[in-house]
Amino acid sequence: MLINVIVILTSLLIVVTKFFDCYTTYERIIRKNEGINLESNPIVRMLMYKLNSGTAVIIFVFFVTLFIVSFVTYMIYKVYPYLYMKVAYIVIGLFVAIVQAAVVRTNISSKPNIITQKIFKIHSNMQRLLKI
Repeated sequence: MLINVIVILTSLLIVVTKFFDCYTTYERIIRKNEGINLESNPIVRMLMYKLNSGTAVIIFVFFVTLFIVSFVTYMIYKVYPYLYMKVAYIVIGLFVAIVQAAVVRTNISSKPNIITQKIFKIHSNMQRLLKI
């Protein structure tokens, strides 16, 4: 069934865009030594400071993403094999992949785009609420 192929492609797209998000973040923050402060996600930035290793956090984030995507894909096929669940996963997954691709573009160009500008506002609000 075509919907099953699209679910798998969506899962792969999420993982691939997360890989490039992590890789470009690593390149920018760690290898180019631009600093942990460039990480806009306050929770990830806090982890980087507490663990004193941006590299470990970036690797951890990628593997957590890989685990979550694998788990959710499994659940969609084995526990909730309903069409509406697959469609919801595809829609949400494509949204996540688009956001991650926008972050990759910003990491490479060092120039925020419209999507990353919105994300930065959300992260700033999170930071204010969490007082990080």
